[in-house]
Amino acid sequence: VNVPRSHQIWVNQLKRIIRWLIRIFFAATVGFAVPVKEMKEPEAMWKGLVLGLIPGIMCKVISGIPARKKWEKHEYARASAASIMTRYGIVQPIQYLVGTAMVARAEFAFLVAVSATTMKRAGTPDFMLTSEVYAALTWALVW
Repeated sequence: VNVPRSHQIWVNQLKRIIRWLIRIFFAATVGFAVPVKEMKEPEAMWKGLVLGLIPGIMCKVISGIPARKKWEKHEYARASAASIMTRYGIVQPIQYLVGTAMVARAEFAFLVAVSATTMKRAGTPDFMLTSEVYAALTWALVW
């Protein structure tokens, strides 16, 4: 039977369900693997803060620096009025956009970290990530 727009309706309705299922799956795989006891330790908190701020945020924002483009005269005036950070044309808004877009990419890192806690190193009985390191890494991703 050929129903007009049936495929489009099917895809649109299924998108809602799939989006919900992906959120539930992600919350279950990562959420139940969070080491709550180890995360309450002050050492895990400060190590996670350092990991989150320096490589997690600062380096990613800096990664937007190569996104510089050649500006016209009128664009300098508009940028200097936009923000104190973009004044004088030293840093362009597109650079901040690229850099901050890199920051919100922790979902995949959570999945890799969860996998690393259950994998053993080749030839040794040790796991790739101890629970203390995983707690600090989780804090870094949460920050």
